[in-house]
Order: sequence, then C-alpha cells, then structure tokens
Amino acid sequence: MRCSPLTRFPQAARSAGFTIVELLVSISILGLLIALLMPAVQSTRESARKATCHNHLHQFGLAIHAFEATHKEYPRAAGPAKPHQKIVMSNQSVNFGDALFGYSTHAQLLSHLDLAPIANQLDFQQWARSADDARTSPAQDIARTIPVFQCPSEGAEWGTSYRSCTGPAPTDVYHKPGRGIFARSKRTGVAHVTDGTSQTVMMSEKLHGGGVPGHFETQRDFWYTGVTPLISNPEFQLVPAAEMLGYCGAFSNPATSYPFSGYDWMMHGHVHTAYNHVAGPNAMIPDCSGEVATPSASAPGILHNTSDTSSLSSFRASSAHTGGVFVLYADGSVRFVSDQVDIAVWRASASIDLQD
Repeated sequence: MRCSPLTRFPQAARSAGFTIVELLVSISILGLLIALLMPAVQSTRESARKATCHNHLHQFGLAIHAFEATHKEYPRAAGPAKPHQKIVMSNQSVNFGDALFGYSTHAQLLSHLDLAPIANQLDFQQWARSADDARTSPAQDIARTIPVFQCPSEGAEWGTSYRSCTGPAPTDVYHKPGRGIFARSKRTGVAHVTDGTSQTVMMSEKLHGGGVPGHFETQRDFWYTGVTPLISNPEFQLVPAAEMLGYCGAFSNPATSYPFSGYDWMMHGHVHTAYNHVAGPNAMIPDCSGEVATPSASAPGILHNTSDTSSLSSFRASSAHTGGVFVLYADGSVRFVSDQVDIAVWRASASIDLQD
C-alpha cells in the first residue's frame, strides 16, 4: 500500500506555519523593539531641529553684524529712523514717530538675510501698520512663512520664533531706553556694548501665541493688566522687574488676553518681535502688558490697547526645547541657556552696560 505524503512526512506538514501563540509572541517582540526605537528616533529628530534652530539664530547674528558694518549702528527695535511728529507728555516734548510705527528689527534685516525680494516689497518710507488680526497684515500677504524666522521644533507657520532683546527692564521704551541693544529710538553700536559682546544678549527664542481667542495658554499668550500703577506712568518711569512680575502673576481675566503674539514679523514691539529679561527663560509667570485693552468689534478675539501711557511689560524668552532656550549674543555666538539660570545673571546679560 502506498502512503500519502502526509503519512510519510507528518512532522514536516505540521511545522509549515505559525501557531497563534507564536504569532502573538512575535508581535509582542516587534512592539517592544518599536517602543525602544521610537524615543531614539524622536531624540534624533529633535537634535536635528535644535541644530536648525541654532543655525537660524546664527544667521541673524551674521545679518545684524552686516547691518552694523553698513549703517554704523545696530538696527533699532523700531526703524528706520524717520521722525514724523512730537507729542508733549508732562511738559516734555518727545519724538514718538518712529517709536510708535517703525518696522521691526526683522524687517530691517531682510536684505542681510538674503531676502531682498521681500524687503523690496515693503515701503520703509511709510510707517508700518498692523491690522486687527496680525495674520492678515500686508507683510504676511508678501511672505506668509519665512523659514529662517521659524524654529522647527515649534512648528509654526506665521511670524517669528525669534525676538530682539530690549533689555532687563519692563520698559522697551520711547525716551527712556531699557538698556538693551535694541531700543526703539536710540542709536546703539558696538562701542555702546561696554559689558562685552560675549556677555550681552541680542536675540532669543520666544514661542508664538496659542492662537485660540478666549483660551489662555500660560506659556504662550499675554494679557493686558490695565492696573493703575502702570497706566498712570506717562513718562514710563522704571518699574522694578520684581514688581512687574507681581502684576503679571495676578492674571484673572481671560477676556484681556491676546492669542496672536509673535504672528507678525513686520511690526515692532513686545507683542510681535521683541522680548525682555524681566522674567527668566520659560518662567511660569505669564507675560503681561501694563496697557488697557478692549475687544475689537471687527475681529473677534483680538484686542486693541486703549492706553498709550504705558510701555511697561514682561515678555519672557521661551522655547519648545526641553530645559532652556537658544540665545544669540552680540559676539555672534549662539548658546543654549538653561531655565535654571540665575535671574540676576539673566537680567545682567540683557544690558549693554554695567549699571545692572
């Protein structure tokens, strides 16, 4: 009698496939391997993003030094300098033309960042204007996304992830400089940096606003305090940093928060393209302005400040990186500064002189 193949080779026939148990074990092993691999992949990707972010700030440093070599001064926080009018405050005549409506440091640097085609579309003979919603400003129509303005770790597509430093004080200011490299209406050059260029901050990272009207994100959004000690300060007298942080930490009214900070790279000011060292990097106390603001009737969720009597604020450096922020120094170097940096050292690094 002839045997069937299954009769002659029963063991070979039974081992032709996986059992359910073997399949489940294999899937479990693959899942474990993937779980072990993913953090390494994510870490590698974040390292690449951090390297790109570092390089973007380095490009800003080269552009700022090229600007200074050409114009014999650093770009101003609001420029170019074209006086338009004078406003009398407390019997003192102050030229506010540039300070109120100048273009941002970023806009002034476009040509030095190999972005001349964009710069050529801006009229620097006119005052910069902002719309109710910064996302619809003329500059955003020209160039919605400029890669060198964005930190890839943040993943934003509007405005800028990098801000110019106005100093260690709550004021950025009009006629009382905050002693940072970038003042609104004060000429600053290399010779003014008496603290040493390797110790003086030019720019740092700052997260964009959360972008959701009515929803306040502590690490991203800011609010208008409108408190009397700040708005009754017509000459922008210096308020101590610790006192300013006390006002910012008293946040209680989401209706006065602004969700689109940093969405417009063309406009000057802390709302858009500047920051200060009142609070430490990634501090938990929210940003705030001393101004009064009311909701816009034409743009829900957008506020108009209704007080030009206060330029006092705290806008801290912040980033999407764990543990700190990248900072550009006046010597062109870029360093990663820890969130745990001593606040006195942090504030002193924002000043161009030894007064702090």
